Parts: sequence; structure tokens; C-alpha cells
Amino acid sequence: AQAYNEALDLVASERQNLHAWDWPAVQAATPVALGWDGIHLRDTIAYRQRSVLMGADITAQLSVARRTGVDAALPVASGPASDYLPLAPQRVLDTRDTTGGRLAAGQVRTVDLAAWVPDGTTAVAVNLTSAGPARAGFLTGYACGPQRPFVSSVNYPAGVDRGSLAVLPVSAERTLCVFASAETDLIVDVQGAFVPVGTRFTPVVPARLLDTRATGRATVVTVAVPAGASAVALNLTVTAATAAGFLTAYPCGAAMPTVSNVNFRGAETVAGAAFVPVGTGGAVCIFTNVPADVVIDLTGTFSSTGSLRFTPAVPVRTYDTRDGIGGWTPVHGAGQTVDVRVAPPEAAAVTGTLTIVGPARDGFLTAHGCAQAPPTSNVNAAANTVMANSVTVGTAAGGRLCIAALAVTNVVFDTTGWWTAAVPAPAPQALRIEAPGDPLPPPAKRVYVVTESVGLGAKAALPLAFPADWLVTVDGTPALFVEQLESQLVRARMATTPSVFGDVAVVAGGHNYPYWDPARFDRSIDSMMAALREAGVKHILWVTLREVKPEYISAGAWKQVQPYFWYFPTVNDHLERALQRHPDLTLVDWAAIADRPGITYDAIHLNATGAALYSNLIAETALNVLSRPVTGATTIVPVSGVSGVVAGAAAVAVNLTAVGPRATGYLTAFPCTSQPPLVSNANYVRDQIVAVAAIVPVGADGRICVFDSQSAHVVVDVSGSFPTGAGFVPVTPSRLLDTRERMPAGRPAGGETLVVAVRGRAGVTADAAAVAVSVTATEPAASGFVTVTPCG
Repeated sequence: AQAYNEALDLVASERQNLHAWDWPAVQAATPVALGWDGIHLRDTIAYRQRSVLMGADITAQLSVARRTGVDAALPVASGPASDYLPLAPQRVLDTRDTTGGRLAAGQVRTVDLAAWVPDGTTAVAVNLTSAGPARAGFLTGYACGPQRPFVSSVNYPAGVDRGSLAVLPVSAERTLCVFASAETDLIVDVQGAFVPVGTRFTPVVPARLLDTRATGRATVVTVAVPAGASAVALNLTVTAATAAGFLTAYPCGAAMPTVSNVNFRGAETVAGAAFVPVGTGGAVCIFTNVPADVVIDLTGTFSSTGSLRFTPAVPVRTYDTRDGIGGWTPVHGAGQTVDVRVAPPEAAAVTGTLTIVGPARDGFLTAHGCAQAPPTSNVNAAANTVMANSVTVGTAAGGRLCIAALAVTNVVFDTTGWWTAAVPAPAPQALRIEAPGDPLPPPAKRVYVVTESVGLGAKAALPLAFPADWLVTVDGTPALFVEQLESQLVRARMATTPSVFGDVAVVAGGHNYPYWDPARFDRSIDSMMAALREAGVKHILWVTLREVKPEYISAGAWKQVQPYFWYFPTVNDHLERALQRHPDLTLVDWAAIADRPGITYDAIHLNATGAALYSNLIAETALNVLSRPVTGATTIVPVSGVSGVVAGAAAVAVNLTAVGPRATGYLTAFPCTSQPPLVSNANYVRDQIVAVAAIVPVGADGRICVFDSQSAHVVVDVSGSFPTGAGFVPVTPSRLLDTRERMPAGRPAGGETLVVAVRGRAGVTADAAAVAVSVTATEPAASGFVTVTPCG
């Protein structure tokens, strides 16, 4: 017997398909004798016991994946590498509420996303949900075309709502097709788009951020994420719910969207994935509509400093233990880790759908980059069920992904795209010109721009709008609040390359407005101003928001902008009020000149025409700011003996023009030998050109002065003069009437005549025949006029 066993072990070691079952070891470990003579089984019970033991051992030996084939063919790229643009989660289709109705078995529904994602979108991140399916089946999402790929995006049992994130290419017309293998309702929620300019991905070793089984349940839980991220890739697991429900992940501080990321039944464990924008305090919020535990795992971050761009692909199955696709059969073993090629060698991360098919017991799958297996999961399923989830995770060398299984199961992976490093960009301009022998330009020729997605669309055009010897530095990240622009970009520059700051800074932020807390926006403006002053900036420009009109954009763009365009005028009102708090602030009035068609591709983000117009406006405003007088400045104008004015003139007749003032204010002209009187000659509002006539006394030094309450260019044209003793008696300008201070009568009614005493007041002689006055109408109830006449 011993020789026989040794021979069997030897042959088994040489034959991959022969397995020796160690019956002597089982006998030795069994406390009850199984045989009556040391060889033959004692009775039927012993025979059955041996069969059970043998069956369990054979199952354990055979239920592992073995390399039996070659790697699967890789998918073909369906578009160029793109950046990720987080979007406010929006429900774009719910067949329960539309006339199209449910999808029949085998039916394909076309989803037009043109109203929801920008022109130029190559792929989308969407949540696909099957609602109330008639029987078990699956959904397949793909770019509409002649052939449907043989993959799945969501798997569902009969009568159970199931959803999953899918990152999928779209057609050139921005359409997405969804196939249903069994009758069901379909829900499509958009999370983001892949576009030419946006944020980039950084994969991380999957890490657990939250587990409420240890911290305690709550209806809404806050999850802190890595600093600097504008969005995060998360795996969201729900377990031990008290009833059927859903989970929604969203940026903290924003209103909770009416979408779902995970649908679950009571007491089951279900996982979903999401790309979630980061909100207030660098956190995301997780809501469950019924009591449940949630487990949150991080797989990567999106930021302006990320290096990976996404290449969408025609979805392809790259691993399936049932068919040997990917080279492994017959099943995925319990505790076994298999590495599979799922992406090209240059890929640093992959996105696809991971499916667990019929596990022998409750279990889960974990996908990772083939280093040490992380303590996280991607797909959870009960015994003998099918469950799918999206995975976006780093890969190992050669585009390989490691997949570990807790229980014996079949496993499927469908690749929908991969992430590669962006082509290295030229060195930042600030770093280039700091090279030896190439000194920085003076502060007056350095402009720093901090922006979210709108200004990023002009990143290439902005330096071209300024003179060639200027340094223009643009920092931007889409979908950030103003306080995040400050903390993640401005403060970072102050710490690393403060030399990019000069006399001028431009802020293009506000589209991500905290409408639920307006005072927060004012605080963020004030904080940004303080930070830029701390960096040494003298003049700060802030770009207003385009106030969208439907006649200037397409119907699809108008639909897309509906959820938030209403607060754009409110943002601009906040900026107007900020002018009064900050004398060094000037508005770049994009709202004033953007009232035209053909400058954006989605009502907000700039096309090439809009980028040039936007950049030229910023450059024009910056150059204007640097040359005009500062707020509260007094300009001295010599007049005596100049341009035909007689020497020793008592007064001059001039035309005063205010050009491009930074805010509402006034001009006061007076003799330079006195202090500015509390009067005004010209009143203006921001960016107006206003001209008025005035007769101004000349000081003993032969000059007049013009005080400007706000920063504006001043033009003084002389049209005549009054020699001393020629009949005109100049006086120091003074105010004779201000109905705002007229108590108790107050402001005059329409048609009312006011009597103003003049002779013997404010230096006017008792025998004066006429007076030169400046008359100002302010805050009228309606359009009208003022007439000044001698009383009587």
C-alpha cells in the first residue's frame, strides 16, 4: 500500500490532470474507525462519510483556475485620450415616466445625451439601472452603431432593481444605446463626461475610507477624501439594510441629487461604483433612504495635477472563466488571485465591468494592481447569484489586473477603456523664464489666472491676448468652489512658485455657487482677495458669468443649463457688491459682451471663438487697470496759459469725461489750492463713458484738480476761460441742496418744483445775476428730466 501511494504521488506530480486524494491522512485524522479490517469500510455510514470527505477534498482541489489558454485580444480604442469633467448628476431617462415605456426582451433604446454632455464628448460615466425586470437578465451599454458588443453592464434578477456605474464610449452624435436581454424599465443617470480639457486621474492602492459597522449608522455620512482632489472614484457597498432602498453619493454642501448609485434589498450586501465631485470641506456625502451600513473604498482621485487620461474603447470581454477567455479555467478558486491582461502595456489603470457569476457561497471579488491585495472589495454577491459592478483601478506592468475571489465562483471582466499618462506638456512658462540668463519680467507684466472649467477653455488663448513679453500663468480645475480654487491652486502656488504672481491676478470662479448658503460665497470672495493680496497682487480682476438667453443657444444646450443658469445673475450681483468692499477689485464684464450666439458649445463652456473673445476682454481690462488712476486719486491739470486759456484766468469751461470706471462713482473738479469739496460734476456707473460740462475755478497756481471717487480714466477738454474781473466770480464748489437729506419733506414728487436759495450763500454775491451749478438726479422712480429756471 505504501509503495502504491508513493507511485501514485509520483505520477500525480507529473500529470496536471491527475489528483491523489490522501485517504490514509483522512483515516488517521478521524477519531472513529471507518474500517473493520484496516482496509474495507465498516458499514454504510462509514462509506457515506468517506464520500462526503472525498467530495469536499476533490472540490477543493479542482475548484481553482488554471492557465489553459492565452490572453484575450484587447479592445480597440474608440476615441482619443480625454480628461474627465464631473457634471451635476442628472437623470436623463426613466422609462417609467416616458411614453416609450419599458424595454422588451432583446430591445435596444437610444439615449440622446446631446443636451446633457458637452460637444466633443468621447465617453460618459453613467449609472444604468434596471427597474422591475420581468425575469433575470442583463443590460449592455455601448456607443450606438451597427454592432452590439458581447458584454454586460448590469445584471439583474427577476423583480429586483439593480444599477451600476458604466464608463462607456458615445457616438459622434453623443448617443448611447442600451440593450436589455429581458423585459425591464430603464433608468439612466449621467455623472460626468470625458472631454478634451478637464481633470485627470491618479489611481491609488484601494483603501477603505469608511465602514459604518465600526463607526455607526446615519442617514447621511460625511467621508473625507485626499486633499487636492476635485472628484474621487469610489466603491460603495451597502450591507444589512432594514429594507429595500437606495444609496446616493454627492458633494457635501450641494443639494442632494434625485439619482441613485446603489439599489439594494433588505439584508443583502450590494456594491456599486461612482465618480463623485468633492464638496465642502474636501468631503463627499453618502445618503441612504433606509437604515443600512455602508462601506466606502477609494480607488483613485481626479484633479488638475493628475497625470492619466482616459481612452474609451469598444467594450470587449477580456476574462471569463466559463469559456476560458483570458486563458483561465474552469472556475476562480476560493482565496485565489488570478492576473489577467485587460489593457495595453502602456496603461496605468483600467476601467471595466467586473461580474461575479454563481459563487458557491456568499462572497466578493477584489480587483487591484497586483501588489499586496488590499482589504477592500469591488463586487459582493450571495451564493448562486450574478452581480456586476464597474471598476476603475490601477494596473500592473503589461496592462495586467489581479482579481481575488473569496469563494469559488465564475468571474467575468469586460474592458471599456484604459488610462495612460498624458504626453508631457512643455515646462510651465513661469519655470521656463526663471532659467539662468532669462529673468522674470517686472511685476507689471506678470498676470496670474485662477479658474474653473470655463476659463480653462481659454488657457491656450489667454497668453496670446497679452503682449509677447508678458508672463501669463493659468491654473485651473473644473467644478471647484471659489474657496477650493484658493486652497488647492492659489495657496499651492504661493508655497511652490510665488514668482508667478505680479501686479495683476484674474479670478474666473462662481459657476459652482453655493446657492443654499449665499453668505458663504461672499466669504469666499473676501478670502480669495486676501490670499491674492498676501501674494503681492495689486490689482485683482474677477470675470462675471454669462447670463444665458435661450435665443443664443441650441435647445439642447438650453435644457442642459436649466438646473443652474438661474443663479448666474445672483453671482454677478454678489460681485458687484464686492466692488464696494474691495477698492483693488475690478470686474471683467463677460456678462456684458457674451450676449451673443456662437461663442460656447453648451451655453457656458467656450468654443474657439468664445475663447478668443474672452481672452481679449481680460487682457484689455488688465491693461486698462494698470494705466488708469487708482480709486480716490486726484489728477492735477495745468490750465493757465495752456491751449488758449488766458494767463491768470479765474475759471475755465471744460468737458469732463469718465472712461471705464471700475465701479459706480463720481468726478469732482475744483481749484487745486483747496481740498476736494463734497460735490460732484459727473456721476457714472461701472464701465460707462460719461461726459459733462463744468465751469471750474482755477487755483492760484494756475491748475485745476479732478477727484475720482473710483478708479477711472479721466479726460479733460477745455472750451473757454474767464479772465479775472470779466464778470464771472468763481467760488469754491459747495452743495446747496440734497433731497436725500431733506427732512421731513424727502424726495420731491414728479412735477414738483423746488425753490433753492442762492444769493448770499456759499460765496455767491448778493447781487448775482446768474450762477453756474451742477444738477444731479439720482435714483429716479422712472425716466424723466430736471429743468432749472430762475424762480418766477
